[in-house]
Amino acid sequence: MKAIKLLIIPALLLILVAGACTRVEERLPGYEDVSKAIEITVSCPASTEDGTRTDIQGLNPVWKAGDELWLSDGVDAVGVTIPSKYDGQPYAKVSIIGLNPDSTFYALYPYQDSATVVKGTIYARIPTVQDGSFGKAHLAVGICKKDAERVIEFKNASAVLKFTTFREDLAMVQLHNTSVVFSGEFKINPETGAKSGNANALRKVSLPYKGSNIGEKYLSVMESNLPKGAKITFISRDGRMGYIYTSAKNALSNGYLYDLGDIDNAITMDEAPAVNLGEE
Repeated sequence: MKAIKLLIIPALLLILVAGACTRVEERLPGYEDVSKAIEITVSCPASTEDGTRTDIQGLNPVWKAGDELWLSDGVDAVGVTIPSKYDGQPYAKVSIIGLNPDSTFYALYPYQDSATVVKGTIYARIPTVQDGSFGKAHLAVGICKKDAERVIEFKNASAVLKFTTFREDLAMVQLHNTSVVFSGEFKINPETGAKSGNANALRKVSLPYKGSNIGEKYLSVMESNLPKGAKITFISRDGRMGYIYTSAKNALSNGYLYDLGDIDNAITMDEAPAVNLGEE
């Protein structure tokens, strides 16, 4: 998975003045001493024997030091990071401070500040604009019920499209279809990773090339059926448009990596740049 910037949440103290000579210190709701931290084991989504499950390297999912998880007790949420000693391991132990230790815990990877839990369902987002990295394309969820052992086994919660390009003239890749939702906010079952419904879904997902456009790229999409003739659009740096069309109907299933291979020779690019209809 991908190393994510460490999120530091400082402990806060609320100081109440009860009188001229009396001061009472109280902790804000949800705060816990480090000595009372909850320790939980988190495991990466499991691979399957056919080798098609999404993973990090060699079909063996592993954590990377600094990977950040979103954890919630259904009311409050915190961010925790994978310690460096578990770098390269399929499991890790993390310490949680700030959640109710007697509650069910809900988990999401990668960390999303906007995530919530409503009636046992996780509301999570697949970004419409993505950066092409595998770590951020690998959406996974998990749950640990309050009376169970403190172990969270993550489940894959999206499909991943992979493609490789060595063209230096590309500026953007976009997947769009009027009948299929790819991104936006979704309701996800934390026990299975399956979509439980749409909250604010969109019918496209795109990857702008802000830096290098060379090598392997990944797009996270919600599970769906991609029809025959679905179009992947490419925009060059000089404004030309190019396309690839799917030759058959494809079921995009959670936890599966769809490798389109080297697509350079498959892109049919226009000879002239597109006309900007926004100009006078």
